[in-house]
Amino acid sequence: MSAGADGNFDMNNGKLGGLIPFGDIIGTLNLLAAGCDCLDLDGGDMFNLTDEDSVNVTFDPARPGTNVMHIYVLGHDGRPRAVDDADISLTLDGRDIPADLVLSGPGHYTALNQQFPEAGDYAMEIAIDIDGEVRRATATVVIQ
Repeated sequence: MSAGADGNFDMNNGKLGGLIPFGDIIGTLNLLAAGCDCLDLDGGDMFNLTDEDSVNVTFDPARPGTNVMHIYVLGHDGRPRAVDDADISLTLDGRDIPADLVLSGPGHYTALNQQFPEAGDYAMEIAIDIDGEVRRATATVVIQ
């Protein structure tokens, strides 16, 4: 994998629906941290943000209406790792879909009432602030 002129790491597009572990949508990830050639699967449902830190995002039931969203940031030992901040943005056809994350524990953020107004291919960008450096990834989330 190599960086383009803009410093982004680009992978092929892909889409999934249902309960979505973030690493399973690996085909749609774009690592935006310039110089971060750090995309590795760990057990098929995680991807590395750094040499030691992984993230997993789930939506349940990944259907229109109310969903539960979890973001887990794990350290090299597989345990939750406290981070400075986490943020997620969701868009559908250029419309922003509000997401209100709540810190639920070290390295664990939730949105218990995440609304998806309709079925479709939602663009998701996640940003995790690890020790003052923000790591970003994007993916397509299919809500059926």
